[in-house]
Amino acid sequence: MRLTLRTMLAYLDQVLDQETSAEIAEKIRQSEVASEIIQRIEDVLRRPRLGAPELSGRGMQMDPNTVAEYLDNVLSKEQVADFEKSCLESNTLLAEVASCHRVLANILDQPVDVSPECRKKLYELFQHRKELRSPAPEAEAKPSGKSAPAATPAPEAHALEEELLAPPPARETNWRWLLAAALAVVLVVCTLMSVSPQGFWKGGQEQMAQDTSEPSPPSPVQPSQPSPSEPAPPKPPKPTPADQADADSSGQPKSPASRPQPPAPDPLPKATTPVPPLPESEKEEPSGDRKPMPNPSQSPSPPDAPPQPVQPLPAPKATVKPLPLPPKPASKPSAAVGKLTSPGALLYRPQGEESWDWVHERLAPLRGGDRLVVPYGFSASVMMADGVQLQFSSQTQFQLPPKWPAQEKPLQLARGRLVVLTPGQQVTRIPLRLGPLAGQVELLTPGAAMACQVRYQRPPGTDLLKTPSQVQATLFCIAGTLRWRSAQGEAVEVGQNGQIVLRGGQEVAVQAQASPPPWLHQDTLPQLIRDSAPEFLRLLHQELDPQEADKDKDKDVELVLREVAQQHPRVELSYLALVHLLELGIFDPAVDALREPRFRKGSYWEKLLNQLYQAASVSPEAAQRVQTAFLQRRGESVGQQLFLLLRGFSREELMQEAVANQVVALLGHGDLDFRRLTLWNLKRALEVRNTSYQPHAPNNRGMLEWRNRLQRLRKQAARLNRK
Repeated sequence: MRLTLRTMLAYLDQVLDQETSAEIAEKIRQSEVASEIIQRIEDVLRRPRLGAPELSGRGMQMDPNTVAEYLDNVLSKEQVADFEKSCLESNTLLAEVASCHRVLANILDQPVDVSPECRKKLYELFQHRKELRSPAPEAEAKPSGKSAPAATPAPEAHALEEELLAPPPARETNWRWLLAAALAVVLVVCTLMSVSPQGFWKGGQEQMAQDTSEPSPPSPVQPSQPSPSEPAPPKPPKPTPADQADADSSGQPKSPASRPQPPAPDPLPKATTPVPPLPESEKEEPSGDRKPMPNPSQSPSPPDAPPQPVQPLPAPKATVKPLPLPPKPASKPSAAVGKLTSPGALLYRPQGEESWDWVHERLAPLRGGDRLVVPYGFSASVMMADGVQLQFSSQTQFQLPPKWPAQEKPLQLARGRLVVLTPGQQVTRIPLRLGPLAGQVELLTPGAAMACQVRYQRPPGTDLLKTPSQVQATLFCIAGTLRWRSAQGEAVEVGQNGQIVLRGGQEVAVQAQASPPPWLHQDTLPQLIRDSAPEFLRLLHQELDPQEADKDKDKDVELVLREVAQQHPRVELSYLALVHLLELGIFDPAVDALREPRFRKGSYWEKLLNQLYQAASVSPEAAQRVQTAFLQRRGESVGQQLFLLLRGFSREELMQEAVANQVVALLGHGDLDFRRLTLWNLKRALEVRNTSYQPHAPNNRGMLEWRNRLQRLRKQAARLNRK
């Protein structure tokens, strides 16, 4: 199939079959021009203020009929070429064609289908409401007492139901009757106005004033206590269905119990495809009972039973005054040990146990003991009290000591990158904790500088819940002389361009001359993330800045990040919000995002899986929280299988034919998150970058490619073993 604008629109809207879609995807991947056109189409679809061609326009570029003829494929070849050229030259025309094609694809692909059960239920509700609006004479004569039992439906009701269930016949509009009815309405209004124009409006105003002057009924949960001398008031009679219907028609709101409740959603289907076998040490059930607690407020009630009135609570016999609590001593805030000096920076710090605050202003004070997070896409520079400058890169988590210069408690760098610049006046000693590795950094030369990085390494296929990751800390001397003194008192010293590598168990490797890390002299972030970071910061300002007049006081950082991750039309900003939530220890939005097709642009789903795996690899506790998020969002069985797929497979496991066949079978799973996790595992374990298989459009050709690839690798491994 040729690669034209129409075929690219059909590929984006997923109206092609699997083989054709895979063929178009391969051609787009090989052509830079086609990839740019795809990105441009998705860009114009996200711009609601772009506008549309006028209805009265003329010419091929302005006439809206030309768009319809192009989508219907009735233009000639010459006209199609000229029209596609015009679309590529005009963003407005391109957005019009892409939007119309998407609307038509959604309408044709997702028709409205009303099931017979739903239609019958709606007609039954209509008939039931009609019976309530016309109560029996016996119910009107007896205002109090017990409600009469429901009468059996008459044969006429069954006939009416059958008539309503039948499809309505086609009607012809009678304009004479409509014109006569309109003239009658106008005549009645004119008559009322001519008889008493002032009384007509005055009566309406008096009725409105009477409605607004009625006192509101007292709350049933706060009854007034009757005096002992007055007799107790009689209990109100139980309302009948006729009284309830009259109350509903009078305009008073119904109680929540009387509203029809929506049906409970069906549980998620369990995965039918088996998960590859695991070692015996990992075949254990997850600890803890994860059954949901029953909610006593949601007790089942019969659907046809009348709503029960809310009974007032009995008044207490005597008022018991609680004992006064001793006043809590006011906690003194920690002293400021530094200030944020870089413009455009962003830091997160916990505020209490369940909420987060943000630090974004230049010259903002940072207090001792603050636990801070530099999120993805941002960096921060902090000037300490003695003139030492600390520069933190993206995705860094650290905690400041209670006092500075630090003496007893160290500066903790849990993960990320740090650059220390000294003022050049004296020797600087900083107690430092790099992950679990503790020691002291000594910059012995005035003006010395150092760079530090803490990262976690884990081979694929290891158990996230039981096997901790290996921590590696790297110290690089930028200028002067650097000395590292461990907690056991062992000292290692290097000069300029020297490097010290620390691993678990205080293993030390020293290099006198080493290459500086790449992140020290250049920004390793993607260009799209660097361009999106300022706009993301503006979004946070709009929602959280206290100087904004329309700021919602109930919003916090987590709520705003969730809204951006779920609702923002730009995928890169939603991806930034998801990564920020991962760094704050909030994993359920990322689990939900794995099922969203919109993250296929730019392979953001693959980048999100890498970030989720890094967050789970920090510690077994973090992996436990990630597993809990999968179990809560996808159920016990499906969530456990997805978490095992996140753990990954090693190359040795994939060399087993049984495991390889089951993993390839998961590429045809019905859920998108299963297919994405399986492809991510295969590419990571076999170190493959390009593949024709697309998880959003699975095809047999892509599955066959992976099956043949694994078979070739097994044969190569067998030949090597024979030698």
